Amino acid sequence: MTDLIVAPATAAACLMTSPSGVTYSIELITPEMASAWLAKNTRNRRQRKAAIDRYARDMERGRWLENGAAIAFDNTGRLIDGQHRLEGCVQSNKPFWSLVITNLPPEAQDTLDDQAKRTMADRLMFHGQDNASTRAAVTRRVLLWQNGHRTNTGSYQPTVAECLTALSEDATLGIAAEMAVKLRALAPVPPTIIGLTWWLFWQIDAEDCGEFWTGLHTGASLHAGDPILVVRNQINADNARQSGRIPESAHLAYVIKAWNAWRAGKELPPTYRFRLNANERIPEPR
Repeated sequence: MTDLIVAPATAAACLMTSPSGVTYSIELITPEMASAWLAKNTRNRRQRKAAIDRYARDMERGRWLENGAAIAFDNTGRLIDGQHRLEGCVQSNKPFWSLVITNLPPEAQDTLDDQAKRTMADRLMFHGQDNASTRAAVTRRVLLWQNGHRTNTGSYQPTVAECLTALSEDATLGIAAEMAVKLRALAPVPPTIIGLTWWLFWQIDAEDCGEFWTGLHTGASLHAGDPILVVRNQINADNARQSGRIPESAHLAYVIKAWNAWRAGKELPPTYRFRLNANERIPEPR
């Protein structure tokens, strides 16, 4: 590693300069500073509102952590990295500490974010979590649901801090992920939907949740007209007939509708088909 030259200390920051003239400092960035620096954001990638919203939520709730990522400027004073963090600072009206790099060559911008992005599953693996991919996907879908988003779309995306906090505060999330792994071999729906609906149904009635998912998983001891068998047969038939992937939202709606019908004691014609009509909202489990 190239040695850094420690420059005279300033009141604003601990300043260091590399032999190439690039400067490094640790600074407390206020919303006013962030706003001024964003005025230097004259040539950058398109801003992603979802990312800004995520950063702002973490900053506002005190979950933002220093991670070594820098706010970077080239040798013309132009901002080349950090626009989303600065926008999050302005939006949340909260200051944050960050490494600030100045005097970079303009072409350095071409090399930024050129590595493999760490996924939520990667981060759970860092924490020693088993079945990290499924655990991350289930946690994310539960947080979407809790924030009023029934489908896996939209501008709201949970942050890493929000996912880790949810996992630490809600033990049933981890159990839901484990059940998704356990049941996915025979259940006809994706593991994420298993985990999400298991979590939802468990909040309503733990015993019924176990019975419902045992039936949907194995199909054993179910009689004709039982909503669990009806939805199981429908989804299995659809999976076998359709070459393309069935939308996740359809799976979710069918399973919740079957749960509601089963809990209400309804008998359905064996040929009955659950549907999700255009513009129909995913139902609330009861």
